[in-house]
Amino acid sequence: MLGPHGITSRPREASASPSVSLEKGRYRMRVPSQRLLPIRPATLRNSDPRSRPQSSTRNNAFFTALLLLLATGCVVSFGIAYYLFSTRWGTPDLPSSSSSTDEPPQPQAIEIEAPQTACPSVIPGEKFLVYHTHSGFHNQRIALENAITLSHLLNRTLIMSPIRLGKPIRYCNFRSLYNHLQLSDKVGLEHCARLSSDSSLPPECFVYFDYTHIPWSWLVDFASIQSRHKVLIRGNHTDRWVYGCLGIAESDVLTLEESSRYQYRFTDSPNAATGPSDKFSETVSIPKLRATQESLLHLGTLFGTSRLLLEDEESARIRRRIREGMTFTNPLLIEISRSIEELLGSHFIGVHVRLGDGGFLESGEGNTRSIWWTLVHEVLKLTVNDAIALEASKPLYSSPPVLAPYTVNTNPASRFSAPRLQCYDRLHTVSQLNPLNTPLYLATDARHPRDDPSLMIFFKTFPCTFTLADMVDQLAPLNDLVNGADGLKLKPFLLPFVDAMVLSRAWNVVGTTSSTFSAFVVDVLWPRFHGFDVRERG
Repeated sequence: MLGPHGITSRPREASASPSVSLEKGRYRMRVPSQRLLPIRPATLRNSDPRSRPQSSTRNNAFFTALLLLLATGCVVSFGIAYYLFSTRWGTPDLPSSSSSTDEPPQPQAIEIEAPQTACPSVIPGEKFLVYHTHSGFHNQRIALENAITLSHLLNRTLIMSPIRLGKPIRYCNFRSLYNHLQLSDKVGLEHCARLSSDSSLPPECFVYFDYTHIPWSWLVDFASIQSRHKVLIRGNHTDRWVYGCLGIAESDVLTLEESSRYQYRFTDSPNAATGPSDKFSETVSIPKLRATQESLLHLGTLFGTSRLLLEDEESARIRRRIREGMTFTNPLLIEISRSIEELLGSHFIGVHVRLGDGGFLESGEGNTRSIWWTLVHEVLKLTVNDAIALEASKPLYSSPPVLAPYTVNTNPASRFSAPRLQCYDRLHTVSQLNPLNTPLYLATDARHPRDDPSLMIFFKTFPCTFTLADMVDQLAPLNDLVNGADGLKLKPFLLPFVDAMVLSRAWNVVGTTSSTFSAFVVDVLWPRFHGFDVRERG
């Protein structure tokens, strides 16, 4: 039975849970090797040859009787054992499952339906736009916002890819990225799902468990977007699907092939300069692009909040409405984030600290201190002197604090409530430090937050600091969530979404500068949850 957003609660099929049994070989019973003793000549006590046949006959009769006796004993023993097992020691019939209280019910797997791969119906003369998706979720989201907006302004139907979660496809030049996307599907790799990621995998299954695809409609209210914009969900990334299903000839394709990430910028102003900008090397006129007649417009990357330079008020309104539509609406994730909010209390504060990779790993200490200072001084209103004294009492750094400009959200509440969870440290008793007893929810991509030196200042300053690792029971509904398309369990892929949705419920939130995750929470999720307008960038 399908539920909201393509979820069904039918029992999980065996192939949906990757597992494998390794055969160790056959057990064979072998007769133990025996050393043959040398045959010694018998000493004949009776030299009369007539006595030998009589002795042999008596021996044969004796052994025959002995064998019959042993066989009879075996049969009788087996019968007695069977009788005792079946009558005295046998397990009584178990009651039906409706009355059994000894065994817990088996969990049901909730599957996300596999995307439809059938060719869609095409209107004669319909024109399309396709682009290259890449990088992590929030980069994919930004690119999709731009793609929907641009396709609307060009009066083209957008050919859209599903969300890729897990190991991303990194950006590279147009042709290389195109080739990577062609090979990114799992079609023909269904046998990998029946294996274990811990076992010895064949080469084609090496990265099978590293990523998965889910439809946008499972995460956001995409039906409302499709009601206003022409969007087509592609079955896979191959050219065969695009040209075969849509009936487009290769000669009927207009391609803008970029050689760098920030080559093309698109603007709705007919008088906009087509030369280089401060970030992009070329500017493309949307009105001129709209006049092209090719059936398919093939673009490269559309990532970047400033990719579209929109001066027309209506165009900007369209983009803002699309951005608002990217709020997470999945009922399961909403319920999980709500249950975590109940534990934290209605007036907790939240921070997102990105440390995991690239430049964020290198600038981890500076970003962490900047977030801490913003939280302590600008959000909780400790004086500069109190903040300096507080940091000095937690000697974690050898250099002065690095303060980066950060716009703090409008505070919708000014009173605090204690969490239902037990705090990890003693509460502050000095009156000016009482705000630090506010429950703090720390979202981060660090593998072990409580052991990460860059995050120690939060745990040492805020006695009631909690992370997603403290919410085991609340996350249990994700344990049996399975992607029906590839058989992968989805819990590890969905935890960042829970982090973001919990942060959106905080009475104030501070994020990491230049993080698209933080920007989405601060600009979209948090304002939408608290009834404010989304923040525009680009």
